[in-house]
Amino acid sequence: LAASRPKRRYGYGDRAAVLSIDNYRGVVGDERLPLMEAVKKWPGATGPAGWDALDNIKVLFARARDAGVPVIHITGLREE
Repeated sequence: LAASRPKRRYGYGDRAAVLSIDNYRGVVGDERLPLMEAVKKWPGATGPAGWDALDNIKVLFARARDAGVPVIHITGLREE
């Protein structure tokens, strides 16, 4: 490490943002179902817990947008 070039430090910036990761159909499915039913169609589904989380995430997104805070969505979409 002592022989390595010094690395530039990156800050976190001056503005807040909400980063939303993997809130998509493959994680929650397309309807609110019990977990064991949901995973039959969407193997990565999280069942009712995921849908409950989405209810709270909707509120978070709305409040962030009202405050002018950017909301950034990252998903696990495949190239296909």
